Amino acid sequence: MTIEDINFLLSEEGKKLIKKIQIQYPEGRFTTAATLKLKNIYPNLNIRSIIELLTLRKSAKLKFSKADNMFFTKVGLEQSTGERVAEYVAERFSGFKKVADLTSGIGGNTIAIAARTKVLAIDSDRLTLDIAKENAKVYSVYSNIEFMHKNAEDTDLGTCDAVYIDPSRRVKNKRTVSLSDSLPSVEQMLPKILSHIDAVGIKVSPAISYEELEKLPYNPEVEVIADEFECKQIMLWFGILKTTAFRATILPEKYTLETSHPSKHVETSTPKKYIIEPNCAIIRSHLIDEFAQQAGCKKLDPLIAYLTSDNLPVAVGHQYKGYEIISFSRFNLKKLKKTLSEMNISRIDIAKRGLSQKPDEIRKKLKIKEGGNFSLLFMRIGNRHYQAITKKVPQS
Repeated sequence: MTIEDINFLLSEEGKKLIKKIQIQYPEGRFTTAATLKLKNIYPNLNIRSIIELLTLRKSAKLKFSKADNMFFTKVGLEQSTGERVAEYVAERFSGFKKVADLTSGIGGNTIAIAARTKVLAIDSDRLTLDIAKENAKVYSVYSNIEFMHKNAEDTDLGTCDAVYIDPSRRVKNKRTVSLSDSLPSVEQMLPKILSHIDAVGIKVSPAISYEELEKLPYNPEVEVIADEFECKQIMLWFGILKTTAFRATILPEKYTLETSHPSKHVETSTPKKYIIEPNCAIIRSHLIDEFAQQAGCKKLDPLIAYLTSDNLPVAVGHQYKGYEIISFSRFNLKKLKKTLSEMNISRIDIAKRGLSQKPDEIRKKLKIKEGGNFSLLFMRIGNRHYQAITKKVPQS
């Protein structure tokens, strides 16, 4: 969208037209014919920007409960924190008098924090800040927020006692996971902020290299947050917000696993009745051994995130995926294809750990469709590769 597009959408005329078209097309589906019809009805108005907004609202329903009334840009929606994750993160800021959100964006985190305390919302882009204001009104937290159009680096934080940062991770319109490419620069700002505010939370990509974190001047708590089975983000907690070294949190249950001293003492075993794959948050936070000890499981290999047990652990929500082993053998796609045919399995999901071949490549060679009640698991154990035909264990 252009600046003119956004200004039109936020105008009273634009808002009225948005509501009118949204009622006409409640599903947010705009065919070529529908688009041409609207352009003919409103030849002097920017219908394209309204269609884009309503299409974004449809996508945003996966993130926001009030998406039908919110305003978005494509990049703003992509970078925004979903409502469930934002509300969880905001809980750690409860009790502070005023929190500075140095990168407000379209307002996802600003809104969640403002539901608990006062917020100073800062963004270097005026139009993005205007969108955040409209979204704050939708969630009825506008009066709790002071909006400021300014560069984060130049902002006086004297009235704030905590800071939240969700830096932009785009370089020349391409996504990046590196802290060194973030805007504002976390590496430059962090020491300055912590010199007078002892409570900082920074959102980073779940794909960030832990080697980068080791270069920071302070050791944060590293919290990996998953929504069900999808890793959404990593929070770096500094100062008094730090509670441990590593934490895995799984939503919506708010299950959490943490340690200040990671252990590496879980024994390995040959495959038992079940293969257990811990949630991605547990794996990414390097807490596989802690989970295995808690769940009473063994490892199949010291470096592979598949566990095994004769009994399924008692699950709290989305802690793990369970698979009952039907067949376990050395890696051999030719024999595997024959076995699947003999078992009349025409659909199966594929997952792998420690194998270079991609699931899609394997599926193409096996000529088998995705889905069904079975899973193919490929893994490396020691220096050899293995394959397991398994039956999915339903989530409790």
